[in-house]
Amino acid sequence: MVRVILSVVALFFVAGVAVARVPVPKDQDSRKSQQTTYDPIDYAAVRRALERASQPTFFQRVVNSLSSPIITRDNLSINAHAGLAYTRETNLALTLASTIDYNSKTTTIPSSLQVAAMASISGFYRVQAEGEHHLDERSRIRYNASIASLP
Repeated sequence: MVRVILSVVALFFVAGVAVARVPVPKDQDSRKSQQTTYDPIDYAAVRRALERASQPTFFQRVVNSLSSPIITRDNLSINAHAGLAYTRETNLALTLASTIDYNSKTTTIPSSLQVAAMASISGFYRVQAEGEHHLDERSRIRYNASIASLP
């Protein structure tokens, strides 16, 4: 067993010495600046992948669009949302909601109006409006109106 190990070590030693004695042609320079190397990285593909990864995903775009107002001006902001609802009483219903924030000309406190509507396939509907309007710094009007119908 010891002879086999010594034979393998001696073989590797002789092979190493033989490789080290191979002459290098004089016109071949060992500097890396003149050597031609193959670069396996496709930088255009890497750049495209990075640009794709930096863009928001579909769900991030949905969340961003729901959190940003539809209309934004100096003194007006409007948000709107829609969705489906299901209950045992109303079956399937379509729900719409909107929020309007505005500043009146007499005060710097923002006023708001919320409007919601729901209509179901069974005949139930509801329209609701509530809000708060600031007349000046100390006076305001609050209102809440609702109209509904049961089938």
